[in-house]
Parts: sequence; C-alpha cells; structure tokens
Amino acid sequence: MMVGYSILLNETKDPEGRHIGMWDGYKPDHSLIVAWIGTISTVEQDDLSICEELFEMFNINHPKGYKNRSLSVGDVVLLTHYRNISGGWKEAASVKAYKVDRVGFVEISNPAEAQIVGRS
Repeated sequence: MMVGYSILLNETKDPEGRHIGMWDGYKPDHSLIVAWIGTISTVEQDDLSICEELFEMFNINHPKGYKNRSLSVGDVVLLTHYRNISGGWKEAASVKAYKVDRVGFVEISNPAEAQIVGRS
C-alpha cells in the first residue's frame, strides 16, 4: 500500500511567544506549518499504525534533509491513501487527519478546519 503524508507542525504561541500546542494539544484555530510531505510504502492497513510509524520516523530516524523539530503533542499528520490502477498510483478519495495526542493519535473530524499558514 502506498500512503501519502504531510507532517504539520503546530506553531501556535501564547502572548509571551511560547509554543502552546504541546501543552494544549491541537485546536482547530491553531497555526500549522507544512514541515514535510512524502510517501511511505507500508504493509500496515490501519491508519493509527501508520501514524505510529511516522511518529518514530520524525522522532528517531528523521528523513535525510529534514531540518525541523521532532513530532510532538499538538502536531498533525495528514494521510492520503493511494491505490494501484492500471499500473500507476492514483489518489484515493479520502484524506484523513490525525493529531498527536498525549498518548497516541486522535482523528480530526474535519481536516479542512486546519489552519495551514505556511511551509518550513
């Protein structure tokens, strides 16, 4: 299975300039930046298992060229599933978003709410 993913880092700050996503978790009005876009080939069919694999990748085994901080509470992972049609990968109809929670990941019910403000 081929899965496209985007790593969105929560850049929301309090009035003193401190990052609050890791304390408050993700909220729909938080500012996110696109830190990395990629694809992963996996045998895992379960989105939460894929998120865990990406968490390890962006905390322990960063991809070559990745210069941002590690994935943390309050950050978001977008997943797009691809399927093989006539010898080529085609995008599936669904995109799902998961926020990094204190333990594991929680699906965001409306990924279109995410406030993506830029790319690092």
